Amino acid sequence: SSIKFKTTFKNCVYDGFIYREWKQTWDDDWNIIWCEKEQVDWVFEKHRILPHMKINHFRGWYELCRKDMLNKNLKKFKRTLDKQNNKEESD
Repeated sequence: SSIKFKTTFKNCVYDGFIYREWKQTWDDDWNIIWCEKEQVDWVFEKHRILPHMKINHFRGWYELCRKDMLNKNLKKFKRTLDKQNNKEESD
């Protein structure tokens, strides 16, 4: 069976999927979905991501990818280590 993909826009990724003769689908039976970051939450809310389904972003991606969120989470992690008396690791 052929790999089915779904995408929210056409770009070089779309061209690569077509070049590999993967089949585009508009249904919910895709193997790969390539979407813009603004639509990731919608995909995770609408779909139960099964093991054979892949997506180009992961849930909570902004917690690591945005510098302000990364800084906030690193500070939170440091406080947690300090509370657990892991001073060596927190430095």
